[in-house]
Amino acid sequence: MKRTITFALTFIFTFISIPLSSAATLDSEEIFILADTRHRDLDGNFYDTSLESKLASTGSLGQLLASAHSRPLNGRILFIDPMLIEEVQDLIDGYTLIDGQEVESSEIARLWFDRLTSLISGDQIAAVLYGNPEFTFLQRS
Repeated sequence: MKRTITFALTFIFTFISIPLSSAATLDSEEIFILADTRHRDLDGNFYDTSLESKLASTGSLGQLLASAHSRPLNGRILFIDPMLIEEVQDLIDGYTLIDGQEVESSEIARLWFDRLTSLISGDQIAAVLYGNPEFTFLQRS
């Protein structure tokens, strides 16, 4: 089930785009980029619990959702990193830390995801590149 939801969200975020001309005329307060650094290793184990604290209402991603929610409906655009959604889904399902410790389902992640889901129902959304890579790094590669 988790894989189906993740696939569906990734598919939606990947194929919905916003013309650059309309994005260029928007006020920067109307654009919200939901992305963060990678929190898992290649095996899918989390490095630590820092993502969960960022999703809390006092964390950076929690505050970003609160700020977006305070803007008028249809007056904001959300750029969402599919990797962030995938990692939040992993937190909701329970996850393993890199040291092997099993962590139960995260209520904070579930609440954040529910807030995001209700927020995007009337907004324009677009996906950023998976993992939100820095373009200067990509140009050097």
